[in-house]
Amino acid sequence: MALHGDSALHASQFPALSDGMLTMRLAGDVHQADGQPLPANALILPHAQPRAYLHLGAVQVLGLILRPAALPCLLGGSLTGLAGCTLPLDTLPDAAHWRHTHQQLAEAPDDTERLARLFSALRPILHAPRHQANLHACQQLIQALASAPLAATPPMLGLSLRQLQRRSQAMLGLTPKQYQATQRMQATLLAALRTPGTGADLAVHHGFFDQSHMARELRRLAGAPLRELRAPQPPHAPHWPLQVGLHLG
Repeated sequence: MALHGDSALHASQFPALSDGMLTMRLAGDVHQADGQPLPANALILPHAQPRAYLHLGAVQVLGLILRPAALPCLLGGSLTGLAGCTLPLDTLPDAAHWRHTHQQLAEAPDDTERLARLFSALRPILHAPRHQANLHACQQLIQALASAPLAATPPMLGLSLRQLQRRSQAMLGLTPKQYQATQRMQATLLAALRTPGTGADLAVHHGFFDQSHMARELRRLAGAPLRELRAPQPPHAPHWPLQVGLHLG
């Protein structure tokens, strides 16, 4: 994605994410909700709660949504204890590579070329032979969590429940329960934005106990009630990331 936010865009509101984000900011300043500055070049790890970012004037940001299997490759290790963290790319194993990439993006003529260069910078890290076994194991874990209830998942992978918890936090950053809840919320939001069905229909289709249960989960994980998230978004609305998710989904 490429964001050119003028001074009227004061904030960005993201739902909980089971994916990560790699961002490079070429102009402007952004602060996290706690007032801490967001690093210009950052790896934003999965988070089980909504996140808000405050824009200090106009900003220009390039970003990639990273599937969970990519994250241990960039970190060079486990995600245990890192859920919700934002890491400067300067602290990662390939710090010099990312500094060079930032310079390449700054010199590119347009956003199409900038995104192409960002993809090109990411590709060799993910395709490195040393990461292939971990990528395969992570994909197996994701497929198991997506295809069965939590109680049925450990036997599918030959693990105990405790081993599954540890593996999930190491590879995905989230517990299995957090990962499945976030995935369900994302699927519910995508369906709500694409189709005119009722809240009751959405709740039944996505496995909630009832409409009230769905409403609580959306408030907890997306940060707003369904009616607000579904409403047409005016220019400079902070929930613009939902439209990005709609196109990606």
